[in-house]
Amino acid sequence: MKILFAVQEITFLKYFGPLIEELRKDKANEICIAYLINGQKYTAPSADNNFKFLKELDLELIPYKLNDKIANIKADILFTVEGVPFLNSSYHDNVFVITYMIDYMRLLKRYYNSVNTIFIPSKWMASLIPDFKDDLNKLKCYSSPKYDCVPNFNRSEILEKYNLTDSKYLLVFSPDPEPNIYNRARESIENIHKYVKENDFKIITKGRMKNPIPESFQKFSDYSFYDISWYPPTSLELLFISDLCFSYDSTANKEAIILGKPCVNFDAGLIDKHNGWGILYNQSPNADINLQIDYKSFEKIVNKSLTASGKQKEIKLEYFFDHYESSKRICKLLKILKEGD
Repeated sequence: MKILFAVQEITFLKYFGPLIEELRKDKANEICIAYLINGQKYTAPSADNNFKFLKELDLELIPYKLNDKIANIKADILFTVEGVPFLNSSYHDNVFVITYMIDYMRLLKRYYNSVNTIFIPSKWMASLIPDFKDDLNKLKCYSSPKYDCVPNFNRSEILEKYNLTDSKYLLVFSPDPEPNIYNRARESIENIHKYVKENDFKIITKGRMKNPIPESFQKFSDYSFYDISWYPPTSLELLFISDLCFSYDSTANKEAIILGKPCVNFDAGLIDKHNGWGILYNQSPNADINLQIDYKSFEKIVNKSLTASGKQKEIKLEYFFDHYESSKRICKLLKILKEGD
């Protein structure tokens, strides 16, 4: 069976990597990668710093341009991430989509009728899609391949990979530069800095290349990182070795819950928390706090979150999933479909 993965952004490897690894166990599978060559974003797979990740997969690599009809590349199965705007309709019977964080809430209805199957982490996440019903039974709640690498994480190996000492860490997800956020975040930065000094933590700040980590965040960080690998994802590895994370209306709270790490979110007014997702920000041990919170209140909330970290498992089970076997489940489904042909 020939299986094609359409890599429109290098970030797709977060989802494709574990699945490709599982598919390789069946020698009958022929796996290849179609990658975009005229992308302009920092995540363009053809960029030198990104293309090396594709080459490491040691698979057939097929370039395509944004307006090309990828259907011209013959394959039995096509995998994509969140939407298929570049697909020829002749592919409609064998396109498999993996949803991407919360983008699916606005995008899924656009491609629903054009694909075979859509993999989404949980029934709860599916319930957040406005005015939507899965009438054609295309949604499969198989968790997400992105997290299949978590059981293999090893603290010592991650510390060595990022050249970190064996210390206690708080992870800060640097905010997107929305309305004056860096100036408004000044008090939150001071609170975090004071807390780590008093409690013997070190600070890791994680940013994205499209939004460079501002100097104000760099100054109080012991370590700062952008994405140095996509599979496994840098954000997951840094979360794994941290005790707690701070975010500024980031959907990283989902990943914190899945890895059992408390997330204290600063309410920066950057996202709509009335879409259902907002419920996760205030579920203990997580907390949603004001940017200008006083230190005493801040300290109390952080201590409470650290003490109650074990509750994340309950939240994970209620809203997400209970396993790291998404790739295995997907492969099992493909095998069933192949035998039915």
